[in-house]
Amino acid sequence: MDSVYLFNKHARSVSWELWTWLRRLTNWVCDNWRREDEAIREVRRGAREFVHSKLMCWVAVDRAIRLARDRSFPADWLKWTGVRYETY
Repeated sequence: MDSVYLFNKHARSVSWELWTWLRRLTNWVCDNWRREDEAIREVRRGAREFVHSKLMCWVAVDRAIRLARDRSFPADWLKWTGVRYETY
């Protein structure tokens, strides 16, 4: 999501079609960021909470909020801002 945000900021505007997909993706992140995972390095001790995973979820939600604000795209503002501050 950070890459898409930077692409929109410095290269070309994000299309409406891409935004609708990103909005669904952001809602999925908001619904699932608390889940334990295997981490980026695939540790062998099973799923658990990792700081890196939580941080990347925060970045995804923050960048979606910024992108929606900058482009005046519709967003699930209450849900997204609530999750952003909850993960902070």
